[in-house]
Amino acid sequence: MVKKNKQKRLSKRVNSILTLGIFLLVVVVINLLGNRYFKRFDLTKEKRFTLTQTTKDLLKNLDDIVYVQVYLDGDFPSGFKRLRNGALEMLNEFKSYGGSNIEFEFVNPLEGLNEGAKRDVIQQLYEKGIQPTNLKVKDNEAYSEQIIFPAASVFYKGRETTIQLLENKIGQSPQEALNGSIALIEYKLAQAINTLQTTYKPKVALLQGHDELKPDDLQWMLNIMSSYYTVEQFDINKHLYIPETFKCLLIAKPRLKFNEPDKYKIDQFIMNGGSVLWLLDPMIAELDSLRNRDAFMSVEYDLNLDDMLFKYGVRLNKNLAQDLVSNPIPLMIGMQGDTPQYDLFPWLYYPIITSGDQQHPISKNLDAIATKFVSTIDTVKSAGVQKTILLSTSPYTKLQYMPIRIHLGAVKEKPNRAQFKKGKQPIAVLLEGEFPSVFKNRLKPNTQAVTDTIAAFTNRDKSVPGKMIVVGDGDIITNDRSSKGEPFPTGYFRSTKETFANQQFLLNCLEYLIDQSGLIESRTREVKLRLLDQGKIKDGKTFWQMLNLVLPLIGLLVFALLYNSLRRRRYAR
Repeated sequence: MVKKNKQKRLSKRVNSILTLGIFLLVVVVINLLGNRYFKRFDLTKEKRFTLTQTTKDLLKNLDDIVYVQVYLDGDFPSGFKRLRNGALEMLNEFKSYGGSNIEFEFVNPLEGLNEGAKRDVIQQLYEKGIQPTNLKVKDNEAYSEQIIFPAASVFYKGRETTIQLLENKIGQSPQEALNGSIALIEYKLAQAINTLQTTYKPKVALLQGHDELKPDDLQWMLNIMSSYYTVEQFDINKHLYIPETFKCLLIAKPRLKFNEPDKYKIDQFIMNGGSVLWLLDPMIAELDSLRNRDAFMSVEYDLNLDDMLFKYGVRLNKNLAQDLVSNPIPLMIGMQGDTPQYDLFPWLYYPIITSGDQQHPISKNLDAIATKFVSTIDTVKSAGVQKTILLSTSPYTKLQYMPIRIHLGAVKEKPNRAQFKKGKQPIAVLLEGEFPSVFKNRLKPNTQAVTDTIAAFTNRDKSVPGKMIVVGDGDIITNDRSSKGEPFPTGYFRSTKETFANQQFLLNCLEYLIDQSGLIESRTREVKLRLLDQGKIKDGKTFWQMLNLVLPLIGLLVFALLYNSLRRRRYAR
């Protein structure tokens, strides 16, 4: 009997050791497989933690370390903690695919510095393009100011670029602005890495020859574009054709008529796959015209482009949009001694454009855009061409058709809201597809001269798949200058000292027209804001408090009664 008991105990011991060994072996195998293969499960409805395939491919193909320094370390209000956590989660996701090639840290650039050193650091960061945010923080009934930098620097192979993490969208609540900012983190980080990796810069032609805007008029934008593209002035009158080495043609506010040979050059550039960003003013309207007089008549520019644009799928209307949502202008209201006194008055010809419900990656999550004397665009039927409205005026719009008398007295008149009922009017349209040539079945100018010059030139009546964007405001790309002659940022409105999103919109347009990486698609990411109904919270506050207090006690009591009852039955047997 004793021998049998010993054998039984030995058998149990062996089984236990065998079970433990099998368990440890399974754990080791799972870990080995986990190191080689891994799968992440994103249970959020909008897949906020799932990277786009383009971003994954970018991270997997890194050949050196990408170091990200985020300036969001410290004791912040809850909103900025959310932004910090959003950046941390996204960087951890990047590291999951980039592995050891992704390194990051969170720092407070002002920590431990005296006032002089802080000023130097703030200036250095500002020169990098990082805008500080000045917060008022309440601490024990007192308020203190705190300067933070919701931004990051990205380093790769000795190169550096910066990104602004916080988007302050006009008309949005702080929670909505934070959500939009968090949604754009993937795109901004991936775009920064892609920019640092790229050694080849696509070529952009800045069209000249029809009194277009000169480089001085858009110096700020050209400086920004030079980080991503090689921009060259291209006088179309001096060339027989537009070389295919240019990936995009930028036509910024022409004011002289296009002749047929020049139209043919642009048309064939499009037919052979070139992209075009049209920034057009169909109406002659400049605020400077009111400098020495109270009124002027706005008439059309005879650009001779209507047939081309109509063929491609849009009609640029000969009108000006007035909008109740608009920027003001300064007007002199009197003199104080020898000093003129100015005040701001609403100017309905300067609409503030918001992307609103637009879902396209060019305009989604974009801040408001400043325009001047903007005209509307109609889409027309063009087989094989898809049209997407990128920007529209507000619902409170009024349209004026030429000839239009523009006078300063309008600022003193209270707008009749009943007249501003045209609804949202398109002012920027994306065209994609196979465009028909405007010269199909028409006499083609200088065709023989071009063919004799370049044997590889192919005349086409229908384009290869291409893209173009038409904007009904040529001034959307311009910049003002300071008293010292230095350019203000594109979109900076001097009267209100606000910076609008003109620069970002134009960069998005160029990226979509030129870039083949597909990173811009990550701009469509959305982080939904799921707020509790404050009305229901207030009405049902007492009920839910009592429920949370009483229900656990009732549950505990029921459990105790059942447990005692089962215990009595068990031991009664």
